[in-house]
Amino acid sequence: REIRCAVLENDKGEPDRILPCLEYFLSDDHPIRVSTDKVAVDAQGQPTGLASGGRKCPADVDDVLLAKLSDATIRSHRALGCRDFSLYDFRIDPQGE
Repeated sequence: REIRCAVLENDKGEPDRILPCLEYFLSDDHPIRVSTDKVAVDAQGQPTGLASGGRKCPADVDDVLLAKLSDATIRSHRALGCRDFSLYDFRIDPQGE
């Protein structure tokens, strides 16, 4: 599984609000998202917009996984010295780790 999480800072500059997570759907035949999963292009290869499909928001995550994702998102935001907001993509194994 691939889950994207985002965090927003409050007025005091503390990361405290996790936005709803988004899940990108992967399969055994398609285990990693490539450029065509992200951006639509025309016949000349010029970007025309975002690719559609293959994702769900909010992601179906249980409370245990959401707590792990939230903790990792906030710790990453702080460790990297981010400001205002930040986004993180996580790969989740079948055991939820």
